Amino acid sequence: MKLIKANSGFLILALMASFVSGTNAVPVGTAFTYQGRLKSAGQSATGNYDLKFTLYDAASGSGQIGSPVTIAPVVLTNGNFTVSLDFGAVFSGEARWLEIGVRTNGSSGAYGTSSARQPLTPTPYALYAPSAGFAATATTAGIANNLAGSLSGDVTGTQTATVVARVGGQAAAAVASGSVTANAATSANTPNTIVKRDASGNFSAGAITAAGFTGVGSGLTGLNAGQLTTGTVPTERLSGAYTGALTFNNGANFLSGNGAGLTSLNAGSLASGTVPSARLSGTYSSAVVFNNAGNSYTGNGSGLTGTGLAQTTVLNVNCFGGGVSYTATSFTKVADIGIFTKQLANSTIEVVFNGRTYATYTFGLPGAIFELRVDNTATSNGRARASYRESGVAVQTSITGIFTGLLPGNHAVSMWIQGVGGGGASAQLDPGCFATDSVVVKEFK
Repeated sequence: MKLIKANSGFLILALMASFVSGTNAVPVGTAFTYQGRLKSAGQSATGNYDLKFTLYDAASGSGQIGSPVTIAPVVLTNGNFTVSLDFGAVFSGEARWLEIGVRTNGSSGAYGTSSARQPLTPTPYALYAPSAGFAATATTAGIANNLAGSLSGDVTGTQTATVVARVGGQAAAAVASGSVTANAATSANTPNTIVKRDASGNFSAGAITAAGFTGVGSGLTGLNAGQLTTGTVPTERLSGAYTGALTFNNGANFLSGNGAGLTSLNAGSLASGTVPSARLSGTYSSAVVFNNAGNSYTGNGSGLTGTGLAQTTVLNVNCFGGGVSYTATSFTKVADIGIFTKQLANSTIEVVFNGRTYATYTFGLPGAIFELRVDNTATSNGRARASYRESGVAVQTSITGIFTGLLPGNHAVSMWIQGVGGGGASAQLDPGCFATDSVVVKEFK
């Protein structure tokens, strides 16, 4: 008898775990009977309780086997109980331990679990079965009526009644027939038979038809070049004069040489390389179009058209609240005006602000400076600034900035301010929110 102390105050006395087996031909299943005794506060418990049984592969730690089995309610009389447990086909010879949890039936609290797991042990005669009607795994079988699954070892003895359907993935009858045919092979040139080498090591056979051949093939005749699917025909096999046109039908074909005799070449099929300048000289009857930023042109450009302005973007300038405070030590952002998209890689961006600016500062100071920026960065081409000398007065202002070196993609336009001789407050654009101001962004090729 084994005593198991549960952390909820119950004491479980495990009496027996009985694994039932039968002698008839019907499988007995995977359930087994478990008996025990439960004490509470030193007295045999009577009534209804919830019991949870969990199976493990070790006496402690993790390694739970399958899912817990919960039985509720379990009726206890003088502390005794008997239950049937079924964890499935998990008993294959390895050691197993049982953890028991208990709580009062109808309780929603956690189960009190045993402080030590109980090892499950077999009955003595279950350790060795003199006769097994069915065996999942048999290390050695003196007599086996049937074998299902894979055989990892050897079959010895005389197998008078054993029938093997397949050998090495092939039908056993085909293997046997092939063995008979191979044993009957001779060096004679006999139709429909396997030919073996003669005493000199040579084959004696008529015409040989083969899908694949390895060797020099010096004696082969009747080869059809139209059947070539792999490999490369040596250059010397293509040398000489050809009476008909040679057609290269797909992109994998190529030609090396000066191509003096080639005709019907299509310049639209050029995928790589550079057309020599001599092939572009002369007069063109239609416009030459450079479609992407990677194209370039060298010359005086007297006949070029379509250059100059690439695109124009107009951003609306709206009021931006009550204004921001600023200092004389560094520029402070007044507002983010909007986003434009640059299309070309080597183009120049011109940003022009036309609108009203407004700021307040301490009387007697020189004033403030408004600066137009892209991506929060001032231009390196000029200054893109305007001075402001009227504190608390909306002044119509025009600022132009030239920005180079910007990558294609989206860019943000913003306005900044810095005090002269001191700081101020309430710097803003479009005071009064008249919505009449704008920023015009032009992209030049």
